[in-house]
This record gives sequence, C-alpha cells and structure tokens, in this order.
Amino acid sequence: MKKMMKGSIFLMVAVMILLANCNRGKSVESWPLVTDAGVFTVYPYSDRDNNMKGSSMIRMKEKDNSGAATTEKYLYVKGRVTTQYPYGYAGIAIKPDAKALEALRSNIAGIKMRISGDGKQYRFSLDTSNVTDGNTFGKIFNAPKNPDDIEFKFSDLTQEPWGNIQSFEQILIQNLKIQTVGQPISAFNFSIFNIEIIYKDETKDDK
Repeated sequence: MKKMMKGSIFLMVAVMILLANCNRGKSVESWPLVTDAGVFTVYPYSDRDNNMKGSSMIRMKEKDNSGAATTEKYLYVKGRVTTQYPYGYAGIAIKPDAKALEALRSNIAGIKMRISGDGKQYRFSLDTSNVTDGNTFGKIFNAPKNPDDIEFKFSDLTQEPWGNIQSFEQILIQNLKIQTVGQPISAFNFSIFNIEIIYKDETKDDK
C-alpha cells in the first residue's frame, strides 16, 4: 500500500513538473503560425535594431494550452519599452508566405486575430510597399485579458498624423505588425493564437 502511495505521489509530481515546464514555454527567435489562409511567420523587433541604439526588449515563447480542451500551441510575447531611444518601441512582424500573401491581397475585407494580453494598447498595422517612411496604415486596440477575436478591417485602418500621406493599396501589402504604443512601458505581454481572413460576405452578415 505504501509503495502504491509513493508511486502515485511520484506520478503526480512528475505531471505537475511537466505542466509547469509546458506553461513556461520554449523560447523562439521566430514562430510559424499555420492557418487555413497560409503560414504567417512571426519575428520580434525593437528599437535595438537598425542603428536606433535603443534598449527596449522583446522575447517570444511558444506555449500550449495545457489542461485545456485543446493542445494547440500559441505565441506568448513579453518585453519592456525604454526611452534610451526617445520614441522607444517593440513589436512583432508577421510575414505571410506566398499563399497567405495572395489571400491578403485578394478581394477580402480584412483579418481577425485571436489575441489575449495585459489590457494595454497596441497598434496593428500593415506594411505596404508604397509607404516608405514608416507611417503605416493601422489601428490601435487593447489586448483583452482573455483570448478574443479582434477584427482589423482594411476600411478601418488609417495613417498617423505625421509623414507622407498615401492611399491604401491592398495589392501592395507586404507584412503585418503589432507594436507597443507609448513609452516608457515597464512590462508588456500579449499572446497570438490565430489569424483568419474576413471575407466580404461576412461583413454583409454583420449588418
């Protein structure tokens, strides 16, 4: 009986350690998000890049929903934003493969992303080849505490009030981005679970 109890206790401890390790996740430098529309590969960036000489930090981890009904993996992003570079920032670039890029440039209304986070503000944006000064088309949103689908319809995206004003050209889309808003930020975190296409007939159903 004692041997059985010890064996059960050992098994429970082993399971707890395994779940804890899964929850901590695995650090990654890039992460492929496989969707029905294609593969979107995520890369981190910050004001440390491109000779900005900043000190903001961003890290990415692959995690899974341990203990949940699904075991699908998701991307957890965390970091901080400093003012060593006065306009400090950190974020993720989301690069579509050929199939996903074709979908983004097709006759669609936009995309939706399943996101959770710290409740702070972030800016979703699209890199298009006709915008060369960084004044991209985007939309500010709050990262919800619990995973939720956030819609980014192309008709809602605008440029910021600086830089050269361009027209939005869907056929010129290159990448997607999510970036911090404001500085300094002592700590931020958000997670990405999925990306889906919003077809134009879906927007008609919403009306």
